[in-house]
This record gives sequence, structure tokens and C-alpha cells, in this order.
Amino acid sequence: MAVVLAKKGHGVFALVYSTLAGLAVSTLLYCYWGSRQIMIGFVFDRSSVRAFLHFGIYQAGNDVLSYFNLHIDTLLLGKLLGIDAVGYYSFAKNLAIKPVQVINPVITQVAFPLMAKVNDNITAVKNIYLKVLGFLSSINFLIYPFLAASSVSIIRFFFTDKWLPRPLPCRAWLCIGMIRSVFNRWVFC
Repeated sequence: MAVVLAKKGHGVFALVYSTLAGLAVSTLLYCYWGSRQIMIGFVFDRSSVRAFLHFGIYQAGNDVLSYFNLHIDTLLLGKLLGIDAVGYYSFAKNLAIKPVQVINPVITQVAFPLMAKVNDNITAVKNIYLKVLGFLSSINFLIYPFLAASSVSIIRFFFTDKWLPRPLPCRAWLCIGMIRSVFNRWVFC
């Protein structure tokens, strides 16, 4: 199909269309052969999925609230001051969030198996969790002042000089990030 479509002048889309056609044909064949071997029925029994729905509604609600909690400041700033202010503000905010997004997942992926090993001992899980949280807070607390002090150099290295008037919002967000890294540790102790 890709060769025929390419010869008819569809260009790159010949590959896209042939891939989609191949997936459609294989799906239809799987459905045909599968329905001959196993009778597929579509039944929705609310009582059997009640626990999953109960859990899922809270997860979805938490995700929506977390999204708005994270972005409400940007939305309000865009409404009040316009798109240019949002661009500079988002740049500073993303620079401040980046260390947490890079470092925290690495450390938590190492700590999770440790907590899973002792999951029946709540005290041990709590101790490991608090140690990991303290370690992350300490690392983040040390990184933020360095980033704040070198924000002009970082902006010059990664971006153009038009961003140079913006180290002040970057420094403000980096200070907020430093305070939040310590605050997270105090909340869970």
C-alpha cells in the first residue's frame, strides 16, 4: 500500500496511511479469529467495578486539583498581564521546577524497592521515607542557591540575550523552590 500511495504522489503520508491500514486490518483479523474462539460479550456490572470507580474518581479529582494548583498562577497572570508576562513567568517557573523534576524521580525509584522490602513494617517504611525526603530536601536546598547565583549565566548559555532582563523572576522562583524543598521536609516529620 505504501508503494502504491507513494507512486500516486502522497509522499510521506503514504507511510502513515499504510501503517494505519495495516493496523486496521490486523485489528479486524484479531477480532474475527478471537470471536470464533472466545465469545466476547460487553457487560457492565457496576457492583463488580465499584471499588475501581471509587478509587478512580478520587484519583481523577486529585489530578484535576493538582493541575489547577500548579497552573492557577500562570492562568491568572495571563488574564491580567498578557501573554508576554506569562512567557517570562513560565520560563522562570519551569527553571525552578526543573531540578525537582530531574532529581526526585531518580532518588524515589531507588527508594521504592527499599520500602517495598519492608512494607509490612510501618516504622521502617516511615523511616526510609523520611530519610529519602530529608536527602531530597538537602540536595534541592543546595542546588537552588547555585542556580539563583548563576541564573544570568544559565540564561546566556541556553537562551538568547533577550531573556537577560528576566533573572529577577528566575531568582524569585528559585528562592521559592528552595523554601518549598525545606517546607516539604517539615510537613512530613
